[in-house]
Amino acid sequence: MEIDNENIGLIFGVIMVLVIIALVVLIMNSTPTEDVAILDENQQTLLGGDKDEHGCIISAGYSWCESKQICVKLWEFQCDD
Repeated sequence: MEIDNENIGLIFGVIMVLVIIALVVLIMNSTPTEDVAILDENQQTLLGGDKDEHGCIISAGYSWCESKQICVKLWEFQCDD
């Protein structure tokens, strides 16, 4: 088989497709599929783990709206309480 410009282009194209497929597989396998708990500097307390008695995450700005019976960010949602 004689190698000419057409064959070199075809070989290069096949190699590029294989490299792209390998990169996609590597990226998909390297990203976590489950939620990862973020720990503070002391590795003792979960950040965002501060919930009130209704389950509202205080550090994310949520508070309990009694009239609507949901957790809300008061600057985004008007609560009638």
